[in-house]
Amino acid sequence: MDTRKIAAETLRLTVCAAVGLSLTLAALLAASLLIAGGKLDESLRIPAASVSAGLGAALAGLLAGRHTEKRAALAGIASGGVFLLLLCLFGAVFFASLSLGRGFLPVAATAVCCSLAGAAASVLHKR
Repeated sequence: MDTRKIAAETLRLTVCAAVGLSLTLAALLAASLLIAGGKLDESLRIPAASVSAGLGAALAGLLAGRHTEKRAALAGIASGGVFLLLLCLFGAVFFASLSLGRGFLPVAATAVCCSLAGAAASVLHKR
């Protein structure tokens, strides 16, 4: 495979993951505002983060699968991996107390499953 094709595909996957991450951050902001306003119980912050990550990962997987010529499922899964890496980076920078036992594992599992679902949806849409 040509180096330029690899670089272009990597850039495409990163952009799709960044779009998914922006949706995740917007959903997290909305959940934070609902929790701070008293509309949601504070104990729902980890499930809200999981749902937000799932929405973003599904969007990233769907976009990556739709914007590739071949191997849509593999592109969606790879975009989900890049999404998870970006999510880990933001988690490490902004949430120093976040650890595997304190909520990251459910968020990561939801992100991986939803990126697979987004990739599957893009494959089914192409048929």
